[in-house]
Amino acid sequence: MRFVFDATIAFVLFFSAYWAYVLIRSFFYDRENQNRTKLIRGFLIACLLVGYFLVFWGSFIEPRRLVVRDVPIDLKTTAKHEQIKIAFLSDFHLGHYKKSFFVKRIVKQVIKQNPDVVLLGGDYILGGDGSNAKYLAPLKDLSDRYPVYAVMGNHEFHLANENDSHLVDRTATLRWLFEKLNIKILENKTAIITVNDSRFNLTGLPEIWTHKVNFHIAEINQDPHLPNVLLVHNPEIILDENANKYELIISGHTHGGQIRLPFVGSLAPLPTKLGRYFDQGLFPTKNGYLYISSGLGESGARARLFDPPEITILNLDL
Repeated sequence: MRFVFDATIAFVLFFSAYWAYVLIRSFFYDRENQNRTKLIRGFLIACLLVGYFLVFWGSFIEPRRLVVRDVPIDLKTTAKHEQIKIAFLSDFHLGHYKKSFFVKRIVKQVIKQNPDVVLLGGDYILGGDGSNAKYLAPLKDLSDRYPVYAVMGNHEFHLANENDSHLVDRTATLRWLFEKLNIKILENKTAIITVNDSRFNLTGLPEIWTHKVNFHIAEINQDPHLPNVLLVHNPEIILDENANKYELIISGHTHGGQIRLPFVGSLAPLPTKLGRYFDQGLFPTKNGYLYISSGLGESGARARLFDPPEITILNLDL
């Protein structure tokens, strides 16, 4: 499929450049009829050049950018004013276009932010054999400095939608690598996170499309006196009433749509049941907040537009 997208991008760029060149050259010839068509040709040239720029930028420049997004969140569950810094990284989709060098850039930016804890939100690699997991090796520079927790996404199970019958567990290589890197996978598990004198429950769930989510098991180790934070790949989890107890839910999956327009939002349908409103950013829930990251990589088309790859820094006040 990537060859189809690449061929389409190449065709659009060639088509736009060629006809812009032809129309520009036309201004130097056929001077007798120039005035009648000058405005039309000028308009067409502008459209072709804008189209060329948008496709080139969206295909080759914006997907390589990295934006650090600071998100202050006050859960109002304690009287104290905590300053807990959480770095959230999701949807890497490493493979043909993004490899170790891109991950090294991410790691460098995260270290500059000096978070208290790092969370990984799933969809790490492309390809079915797990060989692209090697591109995640630079994450060791994070796990050597900070506690790092991870969940899995739908791409780890070859799932295109909730009812996809082609479930294949492709996580073996990732699990081996994360264990080697001291990255803890939370699947129906809870870890109690301590930052200075502040503590909270961090609960992680499996990819919900695998139908293996079990809140009862996940919450066994929770301290009932602490605030609850939920880490899960797909924001659809808010449709489960068991998620209502969580003051903060952190997710990815949508990529923000990848191709967006100002005042319009995502041009493509989002891969959730939540609708276009829940595309990216911070949203209120019944008991707190849901955060949806735009992610770091791309699936399908290699493009992003008005939706750069995002390193999220959640500045959490419990």
